[in-house]
Amino acid sequence: MREETVVTTQHPAPTLLQLVEAGREEQAPSGTHPHAPEQLLVSALLESGRYDPRSYGVPPSWFHSLGQVHRFCLDYQESEGVAPPVHLVTARFPSFVFTPGIGASWAAHEVGQAETNRTLRKGLTKALQATGDEAYGEAVGIMRDTIDAVTTASRPGTVLTDFSDVRAHADRAVCPIPPGVLANLTGGHGAGQLWLIAALWGVGKTFKLCEHAIAAAEGGWDVVFFSLEMTTGDILARLRSKVLASMGQQALLTDLDTQEALVARWQEGKGLIEVRGPDRGRVDVSVIAGAVSQPRTLVILDYMAKMYSSDGTHAGSGWEVLSLVSKEVAQTAGWLNVPILGAAQINRQGQLAGTIALEQDADLIVEQKRIGPKVDSVRLNTLVKSRHTALHVPWYSRFDPVGARFDDISGEEAMRLRIKDESLLFS
Repeated sequence: MREETVVTTQHPAPTLLQLVEAGREEQAPSGTHPHAPEQLLVSALLESGRYDPRSYGVPPSWFHSLGQVHRFCLDYQESEGVAPPVHLVTARFPSFVFTPGIGASWAAHEVGQAETNRTLRKGLTKALQATGDEAYGEAVGIMRDTIDAVTTASRPGTVLTDFSDVRAHADRAVCPIPPGVLANLTGGHGAGQLWLIAALWGVGKTFKLCEHAIAAAEGGWDVVFFSLEMTTGDILARLRSKVLASMGQQALLTDLDTQEALVARWQEGKGLIEVRGPDRGRVDVSVIAGAVSQPRTLVILDYMAKMYSSDGTHAGSGWEVLSLVSKEVAQTAGWLNVPILGAAQINRQGQLAGTIALEQDADLIVEQKRIGPKVDSVRLNTLVKSRHTALHVPWYSRFDPVGARFDDISGEEAMRLRIKDESLLFS
């Protein structure tokens, strides 16, 4: 009897263009072809007498149209301790074609290659669609996710005694932040990190963002402040008030020409602060990327729920869009290797409003709550998430809206001020 042979010569890997074209064509499921990788692997496992594809690194999701065959063989193996007879499988599933003489390891490798090609086809097709819609940021994100999905880990890990990565990070530039508990805990805002200030309306998120902008500029960092709700003039007024207040209360009372000269003098030798208001058009990650001209730049977003996704959809359209915006912003921070500071709303239940994706994507989240009745009362600060430091017990700050300051105070001082404010308010 003539023995059937299977040619296993490896062909050159398909080009990206070939993969995309193949993805556009309507094809029958690969498992229906007698020499499809899934068919050959099932044949090899049945002939070996033991049906255990996971021992070859093949999960159930890779069998596609042979899913029923795969489950039947697994159930038989589990109940009988051996692979089912070939005649039983072919009788039960006429579409399955048994091919003898196949090496299980080689077939498993071919199944893996087929799955890689399938993933690439899907990713490239989606990326091309996004590019056609001029959603270039989304296309880049799709390609990154696709490459991550098909790239296997091949490098060794890091041993406990290897401090090389720690030493490398110790020399990197860190954006200065206002002095206080958070600065002592983190040392500053690390490049590539997304931080969020989360609070209810009226707690002072924008003032807090202005405080960070001033601290960054004083440390020699440029700042691009995207105000997506308040006008450019309102943000500039708050920033200038803080600069003038740092020169003494009398500076706030001087005429306009004197204030201009004082702010210009303050600006010398410091980073540049640029404010872009809502009148400048929609803001998405491509706008952020275009605004960053050098790595020592702090990007401020006030606030993220007013942004657009890269495909032009407003984040207010639904949680799915806000989730996409959150992911795109986090990816952009890492891609540009710059710190990004955003503001986010919390609801009455104390949770980030809109989507849980904000909590997942951020590197650090500080939640602020007003615990006194007055606008310039005490704030409770809670570090609800921090990837790069340990969490910290809540601490208190007193808000000064005139000087745009959040000065950290002790718990005893916070309670004394709260009692004082309540007694004056209700007396």
